[in-house]
Amino acid sequence: MKIGTITRDTINKVKAALKEFNNDTLHSLGILLPALAVATSIVGFIVAFIINIVQGGYADQVALINVNGIAGITDAFSSGTTSILYGNLFGTTIKFLLTFQMIILLITFFSQATKTKKVIMIFDLSFIALIGITLFLMDLREGNFIINFLYRLEAEQLKMYLIILVITLVAAFVSSLIVLLTTKCRWMLGYACAAGAISFLAVPLVLLVVQNIIVIILSIIILAMIGIILSFVLGSASSDTMSTGNSVSNYSGYNQPRSEKKENAVSTTSDIKQFSGNVKFYRGKGGLGLGVPQNKCIYFDGNLTTRGYVCTVKDYEEGKVVIMLNNQRVTNI
Repeated sequence: MKIGTITRDTINKVKAALKEFNNDTLHSLGILLPALAVATSIVGFIVAFIINIVQGGYADQVALINVNGIAGITDAFSSGTTSILYGNLFGTTIKFLLTFQMIILLITFFSQATKTKKVIMIFDLSFIALIGITLFLMDLREGNFIINFLYRLEAEQLKMYLIILVITLVAAFVSSLIVLLTTKCRWMLGYACAAGAISFLAVPLVLLVVQNIIVIILSIIILAMIGIILSFVLGSASSDTMSTGNSVSNYSGYNQPRSEKKENAVSTTSDIKQFSGNVKFYRGKGGLGLGVPQNKCIYFDGNLTTRGYVCTVKDYEEGKVVIMLNNQRVTNI
C-alpha cells in the first residue's frame, strides 16, 4: 500500500473512533492512542528541526566543511536534535500513550478471551512482574533481603540464577504474545507496535537524514567522483594491458614462421645426401641389402651403382634426410 492510502485510511479510522467513542470506548482508544503517539512524534520532528536550524546546525556543518575540506564531512555529520524524540516532553508523552495502549489491550483481552487464555495470561503477567521486581531490587545497593540473598551466592550460582530469570522472562513473554495474537483484540497490539516503530525508529531516522542532508549530498557526490575516476583508471589500465597483449601476440606470430624456417633449416641440413649424373630414385620394401632397415626405403639406380640404399621413406617425408641431385633438391620420389 502507498503512504497516501495508509494515511487516508488512518484518518478515516480516527474520525470513526471519535464518533463511536461514547459507544465503544475501549475500541476507540485502541485506535486513538497509537494515532496520538505518531502525531506527537511528528510534532516533535517539526520542533526538533526548527531548533536545529536556530542553533545553527546547517551553518556549523558548512563551516566545518569549508575549513577542513573533505575531512570535515565526517566531523560535520551529527545526531543533531534527534534526542528530543526520545526524551523530554515528546519522548515521555509517546511512552505514556503506548503504555496506556497496552493497558487498554489487556483490559480488552480479559473481556474477550476464554478462561484458559485468561489463566495463561495471569501466570505470564505474574512471572513478568515478579522477575521485573527482582531485577529492580538487584539494582538496589542495600536494605532488601533479596539483595542480601544474592550477595551470599557464589559467582556460578548467581550466573545460573540470572540465566533462569532470563529464560523464564523470555518464555513468559513469548507465551503471552502467542495468547494475545490468538484473540480478536490482537489488532491493538499491531497498532501499538506500528506506532512505536514509527515514533522511535522511522521519524528519528528521517530527522537524522534531513539534518545531515548537506553532508549526505556531498558524500554522494564525492563517492560518485571517486567511482568515475576509478572506472576511468581501471579502464585505461585494461586497455593498455590488452594493447600490450596484442602486440606481444603479433610479435610472436610474426616471428613464428622464422622460427619454423630456422627449425626446418636445421632439420633438413642434418643429413644431406648429394648425387650427380643420371640417377633415378624409387621406393621399395626394406631389407634389400646389408644394413638396410626393414621399413619402406628409398633407393637410387644410376651411374656405376645400381640399387643403392638412400634412407627410409619416413625420414625422407619428415625432412630428416634431404636428397640432392645435381645441386637440386629431389622432392618427388
